[in-house]
This record gives sequence, C-alpha cells and structure tokens, in this order.
Amino acid sequence: MLYKVTPARHSDRLFAHELVSPIRDGADLVWQYRGLASRVLAGGAPAPAELVGRIGRVVGRCVFCSRLLTDDKAGRSVEVGYGPVCAEKRGLPWG
Repeated sequence: MLYKVTPARHSDRLFAHELVSPIRDGADLVWQYRGLASRVLAGGAPAPAELVGRIGRVVGRCVFCSRLLTDDKAGRSVEVGYGPVCAEKRGLPWG
C-alpha cells in the first residue's frame, strides 16, 4: 500500500489517502481517503513516536497538529518530526 499525507483545508489535522489505481505511464493516480494519518499509518492504534517522527520529517509538518516544523525556538522539531507541545500532550520523547 502507498499513502500520501495531506493537511486538511480548514483544520489542524493531517489525513492519509491510499493509492488505489495501478501505476502506469501516463495514467492518473487515484487516491482514496482513509482517515487521520496518525491512526491509518499505525494500523488504527495510536502511532508510535518513531512512525510519527518519520512521517513528520517527510511531510515537514507535525502529524498531530499539522503545524510546519521549524527549529526556531527549542531547536529539534525538524529533526524529531513533531514539536515539543504535541510530544508533551502525548507522552512522546522529545528534546
């Protein structure tokens, strides 16, 4: 399965869409909505820190709050893949 993660238009959530069409030259890709990225990509369970961090590093946004990851204040959000506020709320390692 191949997924893409996209931010919602009017909220702070990230959603997962699964590729449901075959990959062929010149063919359009068809993506189907599957739900919250943090749940879909972890098989329905709360996502482990390693998976959430990997997704965040790839998309450049926190999987939980969808904020753009920066290293301006505490300095590790881009490296970790999520921010200190979301880490504290969910009991994830950070810093």
